[in-house]
Amino acid sequence: MYFPKLNILKTNRLMNDYLINTFDGWLASQSEMYTDYLNPLEFVAECRVNKKLALSIFSLASSIKYFESHGESQDEKNPLLKVKYILDCPYCNENINTYFSRNDIPQDSICCKEDMCYSFLPADHPEKINIFFELLDDPILSVDDELSIYEKKPSPPLTVADEDSDLLEAMWQNEERKGTLSE
Repeated sequence: MYFPKLNILKTNRLMNDYLINTFDGWLASQSEMYTDYLNPLEFVAECRVNKKLALSIFSLASSIKYFESHGESQDEKNPLLKVKYILDCPYCNENINTYFSRNDIPQDSICCKEDMCYSFLPADHPEKINIFFELLDDPILSVDDELSIYEKKPSPPLTVADEDSDLLEAMWQNEERKGTLSE
């Protein structure tokens, strides 16, 4: 495995081996340029996996409490991924801020730094809250490993306004249950 931490998911039988191995290979094949902004929808499209399973594995791989309770070494007690909520202005589309917990996203009206923009309530613009994941570990590669990095077209990011709101709700419930939320 390129990311041995994923063996914890295999050991506890939370996901099937095929999904974990596919996720492991997909993560390892990502360019370093993209590892701070991993998009679960790209994993879905490129590996042809079910969206609910994809969100589940991303959620588990970013769960602080899960890794703390199941990791044996100190390194295994840290999650593999970190969730990011990137808030864009609904008027000028500029990035306003990045949050590492959905509970940190402001509940009150906020203003963009641009003069032409108006204040807005993030909850009124869920399509402007993009969800990405940051890879926290480097893959373990041997000289013999050949990873296929290929030209690809980016998928649009997962947003809080995604039409599959039941899937996002399941992901958030998993965050709360498993402790994905940063403290």
